[in-house]
Amino acid sequence: LDILIFVYGSLDILILVYGSLDILILVYGSLDTLILVYGSLDTLILVYGSLDTLILVYGSLDTLILVYGSLDTLILVYGSLDTLILVYGSLDTLILVYGSLDTLILVYGSLDTLILVYGSLDTLILVYGSLDILILVYGSLDTLILVYGSLDILILVYGSLDTLILVYGSLDILILVYGSLDTLILVYGSLDTLILVYGSLDILILVYGSLDTLILVYGSLDILILVYGSLDTLILVYGSLDILILVYGSLDTLILVYGSLDILILVYGSLDILIFVYGSLDILILVYGSLDILILVYGSLDILILVYGSLDILILVYGSLDTLILVYGSLDTLILVYGSLDTLILVYGSLDTLIL
Repeated sequence: LDILIFVYGSLDILILVYGSLDILILVYGSLDTLILVYGSLDTLILVYGSLDTLILVYGSLDTLILVYGSLDTLILVYGSLDTLILVYGSLDTLILVYGSLDTLILVYGSLDTLILVYGSLDTLILVYGSLDILILVYGSLDTLILVYGSLDILILVYGSLDTLILVYGSLDILILVYGSLDTLILVYGSLDTLILVYGSLDILILVYGSLDTLILVYGSLDILILVYGSLDTLILVYGSLDILILVYGSLDTLILVYGSLDILILVYGSLDILIFVYGSLDILILVYGSLDILILVYGSLDILILVYGSLDILILVYGSLDTLILVYGSLDTLILVYGSLDTLILVYGSLDTLIL
């Protein structure tokens, strides 16, 4: 055909003789061979007038891609995908050819480059319909954040983190993206603002799983109390101080937060309830250091006996009546509590033991 072209003067005249390039392709066997004659598809496009006309010959760009080997090569002919988009009309149509944007991203190398074509990710979201689909392309929002630089910019796209949470389904997933709520708090400015988004700390606790984790974020429960206003309100959130003690590890730490056990008793209503929380007064004494200090809280041992029910139980707490006498100052004072020495002997079992 080379010799034939020399006879004719050009392939254009040859096409005029043949009637169309289709018939010429039949002579050649394939367009690949025809391209070898032409030197490049660029020259062939010059014959056709435009790639659009060439696509009409081929039937679709898919077939043309098969000739080229890949769209990458086709882009090399065009100069850039931008020019190719101009031929197609829009990237939407191009996506239809590709089958998915995933494949298109493979051509581009990354979505960053694709964003450069689009101008911004906002425009890209408009093409996609929603960021959900875009996340599916990315695999995760982490990768998407890497494209954006930070979630702050992503929030600007969304309008607010609320909307972003709606996309995610829950803040749990969002925390997984962030790595921790600490980072999320840095975005928000403070946990207070985050609570405003959530509605209440209750919901936030549900996200965290426990207040323990939340305390780890805060640094201490003191700061958490500042958010709540008072520990009373915090107890209302918890349901009971029992759970709060579990969070604290011990009532000692809790007393440090309160300042004294007196204030803690005010929260509880009475020391009886506090003893129920502790399990026994023994543990409570361990917190106080001694029963002497506990008596100072109560006002007198008489009132403490009323709490206990009897002095017998109180002796069990003390270990022996000797120690109890040390608290009272003398056995005379103790007899005043009992009413008579007879009653005291009944407690002891015999006067011998009492004398000892």
